[in-house]
Amino acid sequence: MTSTQSITPADIQYLLKKRGLTQRALAKKYGKSEMTISDIIRFQRTSLDLMEKIASEIGMDMETVFAERFRRVGTY
Repeated sequence: MTSTQSITPADIQYLLKKRGLTQRALAKKYGKSEMTISDIIRFQRTSLDLMEKIASEIGMDMETVFAERFRRVGTY
């Protein structure tokens, strides 16, 4: 993945796994359902708070991780 490539949901999953994290662990940590975490990772739901937390968990900023999501919507 280069800086010109979009980060995909699969990339996010890979980066979480690389850090030993699962959607279940994130859901428990943040008091949300696994489906909510999954929806955010798959760009199906927007929660700026959770998007920021997920990005932080993989050591990146929200704007980079979820750039594709915001391109679809057109705004943060």
